Amino acid sequence: MVGGSLALSYGASWFGEVRGLHDWLVPGAIWRTGQPHAVLTFDDGPDPENTPRLLDLLGTYGVKAMFFVVGEQVAREPALVQRIVAEGHRIGNHSWSHPWLVRLSRRRIEEEIERCQRAVEDAAGVSPRYVRPPYGQRDFRVNRVFRERGLTPVLWSRNLRDYHGSRAEVLAKRLGRVQPGEVVLCHDGDPLAKHTLAGLELWLADGHPPLGLL
Repeated sequence: MVGGSLALSYGASWFGEVRGLHDWLVPGAIWRTGQPHAVLTFDDGPDPENTPRLLDLLGTYGVKAMFFVVGEQVAREPALVQRIVAEGHRIGNHSWSHPWLVRLSRRRIEEEIERCQRAVEDAAGVSPRYVRPPYGQRDFRVNRVFRERGLTPVLWSRNLRDYHGSRAEVLAKRLGRVQPGEVVLCHDGDPLAKHTLAGLELWLADGHPPLGLL
């Protein structure tokens, strides 16, 4: 029975933005804000080149965002995590090494989440309250680890798909479809997301829905 439940929840995790099936089998994640604003989220950082530029851009437009950071990167770039927090953005846990959590043992899942949590605490003195499983994949074991640590999983209602290397104009057009209440998945730490900042700048300069935090 446990094996069957694991297979079902693992399979459901592939339906990333199909909320109904996914949350029926693996409930508990935030997909939308429930507020009259959208939330920009950035995964896989902090990156020594992209993250400072992104913070500069967000600061220019007075936008606050959520950063789901990878613990290994936090350990390499603690000053960037400090800057993210100091500038009023929110830090989330994105695991220590960005593995497929559903393929790991319970002990390894715990290690991935706890090491990232400690890395953020050591770097910036704050404890993340939100978590995003790598690739959006979670099962009942992963959810239990989150729940036991008081972490709320955050997925997304709109995926920018910037990791395909799309041009800035294409990304700006996708961002132009963002509606209040959505959680938007972007990346500042994925080397394939080469034009995210340029697309974001085009969109912000051209007007956008209200933006805020969870």
